Amino acid sequence: MAINKSSSPTWVKAVVIFVALSFVASVAGIAAVAANNSGRSGGSTGSGGAAQQSSIAAKHQQTIDALLAAQKADPENVDILTQLGHAYYDYAAELTNAGLGQAAQPLWAVAIKYYDQVLEKRADDNQVLGDRAFAAYYSGSPDAAEYLARFIATNDPALAQQIEAAKQYLSELGGAAPATGSAGATTAP
Repeated sequence: MAINKSSSPTWVKAVVIFVALSFVASVAGIAAVAANNSGRSGGSTGSGGAAQQSSIAAKHQQTIDALLAAQKADPENVDILTQLGHAYYDYAAELTNAGLGQAAQPLWAVAIKYYDQVLEKRADDNQVLGDRAFAAYYSGSPDAAEYLARFIATNDPALAQQIEAAKQYLSELGGAAPATGSAGATTAP
């Protein structure tokens, strides 16, 4: 059945023309956005990097906010300080792994700040010492070699894999690892 266009009301013709123009404009808009994004380089630029960064932030922010509230209520609680360090470490690590290293830099520094507070109160916490060393390494901190060496010197058998990774990172920084006598596969923490 054919439609008689000459007898169609004017409003129908206007709607058809509007829909057709909208379709053409949306296709042109999508093409323009795709062309704009294809010319960009690097993971931290463009709306894709910003969207990924926002997605990662949303994933971590609720935990961090809850821990900050708990810390405000009990500022000397070492367990809360440790959890805060770990929360910022995990957030920074996810950003770094997503190619958003610049966005991760301040988060590594915050993780280090909390780990330093924990180590002031609990100097024998080898897990926190190791995490602090890795955060220093990933952030490019000038004290990374010092903390990697301190962590390696603990020779904690429960952290053998992390110690092996620390040895590798220390050698990349040009430092010599202290002799620990432990052996194992080198894997990243």
